[in-house]
Amino acid sequence: MADADPPPAATPAPAPATAAQDQVTRWRGVIDAVRSRADLSAKALGAIGTTAITAIGIDRIQDLSPTDWNTRTEIWAVLAVFGFLLMAVVIAGFVRRLALVNEPVVMSTGESDLKDPAETAIVRRAFGDMAGLHQAPSLRAYEARAARLERIAARSDAARRTQLEQQAAEIRADVQATLGKAAADVLRRRSAQTFTGSWARSMYVLAVAGFVLFAVGTDYLDGDRGRQDAVAKARLANDKECAAALKAYSDQGLTVTLPADRRCPKAVATKR
Repeated sequence: MADADPPPAATPAPAPATAAQDQVTRWRGVIDAVRSRADLSAKALGAIGTTAITAIGIDRIQDLSPTDWNTRTEIWAVLAVFGFLLMAVVIAGFVRRLALVNEPVVMSTGESDLKDPAETAIVRRAFGDMAGLHQAPSLRAYEARAARLERIAARSDAARRTQLEQQAAEIRADVQATLGKAAADVLRRRSAQTFTGSWARSMYVLAVAGFVLFAVGTDYLDGDRGRQDAVAKARLANDKECAAALKAYSDQGLTVTLPADRRCPKAVATKR
């Protein structure tokens, strides 16, 4: 009778920390994705904003040079320039805001460098959820369990040491996954708040105000220059008329006296 085939070797059970390590990897991927989108958005917004501002400036910059400067035209010119600069500042502000998403979020189980109360609340909530899941008073206390297990493992036999080290590794992976989740939540909030938060709404108001100031200012200066050009053309036509009239009177032997406004129809001709 042939010997029976040996049973297949049992598949080793996955390490307890594997799931937590997968969570760490996943949250790192989320962070990279958020930062990548923010970087692309910043570059696109900067390019579009620069192109729009340049196009508007080139199209209307000539309106900032009226034919005759006076107090009123100077005021409108200053307002138009201020509006143009305000639009540029808004674009730069959005680009800078998106760049903040790429700044590192430094935190540990005990403290973080976050100054925004809303971001601090996000971190505390993530820490509290993990600590509560494992019946620990805080994430820092939960992390301390890993250090305690490692100290016990160092004084235990081989079998016991392996078990304790796996438990400690799982705890540390949980902690790293929690830090990653908190960082990802903070970055996602920063990215969203760039276009939807109170700061963004203030920037929208400033952008509209800047555009209105620039448009109204340049329109006034353009209209003023048109009025001044019309006056200049009228004066030129009058001067031509006067020159023709003077020549005609001179040919007839008459002396012409022009009034103060030099209007030829009001001229008084007398014999020499």
